[in-house]
Amino acid sequence: EPSHYHVPSNSFVTNMLKLLENEEDADVFFKVKRTKVPAHKLILKMNAPILFGFCDRNDKGSTIAITNTAPTIFRIILRYLWGRCP
Repeated sequence: EPSHYHVPSNSFVTNMLKLLENEEDADVFFKVKRTKVPAHKLILKMNAPILFGFCDRNDKGSTIAITNTAPTIFRIILRYLWGRCP
């Protein structure tokens, strides 16, 4: 039995980040200043219950205003939630 195994790279995180940037598959949108940021309720439900709580009170595809932060900071938070540190 070989002592070394080739382990292919895991594309899961890469695919999750692609999903985060894909507006077509998003089921919720955040409005941060003038920027529309797509997201997915299932990921929020699992990783950010407070943000999911905002979504739970809105219809699919609705836009939820986020105040007191910059779009760049909000996107960093979402990237962390989707599986990768900024």
